[in-house]
Amino acid sequence: MGKRDYNRHELTDLQIRRIIRQRRRRKQKIKVATRLGVIFLSFILMVSLITFGINKFFFSEKGAQKRGIIFVDPGHGGNDPGAESSGRREKDDTLRIGLLIKTHLEKKGFKVSMSRTSDEYVDRKERAEMANEVKAQLFVSLHRNKALEGKGVEMWIPSYNVSKDNANEKLLSRNIMSEIKKVGVSQDRGIHSGVLYKPKEDYEENKYTNMPSVLIEFGFISDKEDNKLFDENIDEYAAAVAKGLDITFASLYETE
Repeated sequence: MGKRDYNRHELTDLQIRRIIRQRRRRKQKIKVATRLGVIFLSFILMVSLITFGINKFFFSEKGAQKRGIIFVDPGHGGNDPGAESSGRREKDDTLRIGLLIKTHLEKKGFKVSMSRTSDEYVDRKERAEMANEVKAQLFVSLHRNKALEGKGVEMWIPSYNVSKDNANEKLLSRNIMSEIKKVGVSQDRGIHSGVLYKPKEDYEENKYTNMPSVLIEFGFISDKEDNKLFDENIDEYAAAVAKGLDITFASLYETE
């Protein structure tokens, strides 16, 4: 029956029951429609969240491979602790900062390969061969210095014996050093080629890599100031290295 004013005194019991049933049916339809609407909206929201998650996963992973591959090498590891001082081990510091560099590089869209992600031994030449195998476009090896006296950051690149033109290595090391110095260092010890006291030889990480490479001596593990700087600014240092790599990569591989 349509909506109209009823004179309830003129309605029979049967007609009243019909009116009540119709109102109940309308209320029930409204409830059902409301529930269906809520279910539909929930479904749309769930599909949207799933789609967003899938896109984020796949596109972020693919995006990480679009820019290129950078190899990060935390020096030493396993039965090779590297330099040690007052219970502190080089292999631990290099792994800590190496993993942070990886995170910062991935945020910039790079695929990152590492020589190690845990406390394990890897031969120095093998590290270079691993980078060659994955066709990395830049290589950075992380170390810390030790001496009776000495402080500051220095970098080592291949000598002219390995590369007749190590301009790309110079560019890479300068960009990284520039960014690190913005964070703050006790001393800029410069960029060198070859090996300390043996300028005609090279560190194996630099000697056998097929891509521009640099070995960073991240301060002296034997110096309190360098250790304090390292611990307090480790994430900032990692971001600085990542930025230096990013700038160099863009300069070498992303110019038109």
